[in-house]
Amino acid sequence: MAEVPEREFVDTLRAAIQSYLEAVDRWEAAYRMYYRMPGSIPTLSADMEPVQRNYEAQRRVLESLAPRTHRLCLKHRLQNPIPGLLRASLGAYAPQQRIDSAIGRSERNAVTECLMQLADACSGWTREDGEFDRSREGLPLPSRGLGGIGCGIAILAGILCVLALIGLVILRRPPAP
Repeated sequence: MAEVPEREFVDTLRAAIQSYLEAVDRWEAAYRMYYRMPGSIPTLSADMEPVQRNYEAQRRVLESLAPRTHRLCLKHRLQNPIPGLLRASLGAYAPQQRIDSAIGRSERNAVTECLMQLADACSGWTREDGEFDRSREGLPLPSRGLGGIGCGIAILAGILCVLALIGLVILRRPPAP
């Protein structure tokens, strides 16, 4: 069976993520309706069974799309937010302890940003001016420039070199009479 084109896959992924987030929101709304003890998910009450089934179905759909999403994010050098969505633990707090969603605003923003970048990359647009940056495409990742963790490591190495130089200057200074 042939894979669907990347652009169609990103549209499918967007719909699956939206359905998953809606299922999480419905689950949390049902959870907040009554006083519940935190962590009591293994024994669901009757009012939680339909929303739990819906949540699990949406989660399975998203899990089935996760491997290809991971490959696309690697291909386009994007951070994959899907594992963070799937790691959300529902019902960890009693409804009276916390009103925040298990999937916070920053995670939702990261997912939205990633989906927009994936859609742009899969349709052929990767830069604001509408051109591909093919100058570094064939190079291995370390020679494409520093970014993210690589930049932090370079800064840390520079700081350590400066500290070592200061230590050498102090050690070679003649003692005071």
